[in-house]
Amino acid sequence: MGRRGHSSRHPGTHQGATEFIDHVLKFKEGMSIDASQEQQLRTLKTQYRKDRITMKANVELAHIDLHELLRNDEVPLSEIETHLKKVHELRANLYMASIKAKREARAVLSPEQQARMDKIHERIKAHGGNRAHAGTYSRGGKGKGNY
Repeated sequence: MGRRGHSSRHPGTHQGATEFIDHVLKFKEGMSIDASQEQQLRTLKTQYRKDRITMKANVELAHIDLHELLRNDEVPLSEIETHLKKVHELRANLYMASIKAKREARAVLSPEQQARMDKIHERIKAHGGNRAHAGTYSRGGKGKGNY
């Protein structure tokens, strides 16, 4: 994907909140996620997605403003610098919102569920990030796919 469609699927980078929540919900039976936890996770995901849309729009609007300033050679560099910093601050806020939502989602899980999720992620990383094996999660914790 291009720069604006950047996703967090690159090895070694932060897994976005939406992906994390989707991953937890994918394994909800094996992770013993109860109905209350599931609802909390879905609510967090919905709110984060809404916030993300607004925040991404603000980044795009700030880009437009910055490009308009760059077209005018009369604009002082200090004004361009201020707008450039604003764009970077908005991007940082977007990234922090993802980190915060992921932590909030993780806090919904019990310590045991968090440990199970960590083991699932370790296994995925060990297999080069290939999610095809993820379906081998054993609900009872026995046999192939024992996490």
